[in-house]
Amino acid sequence: MISIRTRIARSIVVALIAASTFATTGCMSQSTAPAAPPPPPPPQRDTPRPTQIVGTASLLPGAYGELGNCVANLYNSFEDWNRYRPFKSVRVTGSGPQVAFAFGNLVPGTYYVDVWKDTDNSARWSAGDFVGWYGNGSLGSPGLTPLQVREGETVNVGDLSMYLIVANAQVVQSHRVDR
Repeated sequence: MISIRTRIARSIVVALIAASTFATTGCMSQSTAPAAPPPPPPPQRDTPRPTQIVGTASLLPGAYGELGNCVANLYNSFEDWNRYRPFKSVRVTGSGPQVAFAFGNLVPGTYYVDVWKDTDNSARWSAGDFVGWYGNGSLGSPGLTPLQVREGETVNVGDLSMYLIVANAQVVQSHRVDR
C-alpha cells in the first residue's frame, strides 16, 4: 500500500510536470493561444445623394445671342414666379448660345424654374432680354410646369428654350418685377 505522503508527493510531481508542460505548450503559451478576433469593420455609411435640379438653357435654332451671365431662378409657387420672388438664384455656367445651371442642397418639394438675362438691368422683362422656363407656352403665354423633387434625387429639366424679347411684345407687360 502506498502511504499518503507518497501519494501527495506523486501528486505534487505530476502537478509540477503538468504545470511546466501547460506553460510551454498549453493555453498559456503565446504561440498557441488563439488570436483575438479582428475588430469589426467600421459601419458602411452611404454617401448622401444630393437633392438638386440641373439643366441647360439654349437659344432657339437660328437665334443669335450670348447667354453668359444669365441667372437661373427657383420659385416655390407660380404666384412667386409671377411676382418675381425667387427663393434661390444661381448664375449660369458657360457662355455663348448654351449655358448650364444647378440648384443644389434643396429641400424636397415642388418648384418652378426660369432662366433670365436682364440685358439692360431694368429688373423687368424688356426688349433685348432673354428668358426661358421649364414648361411650355410662348412669350405671350408662358406655361410653367411644376417640378417634384424627392430626397436624394437629381432632377434634370433638360434644355430650356431661351426666347429673345423684342420691342412691343405683349410679354413685356405680363411679367412685372418688384424688387
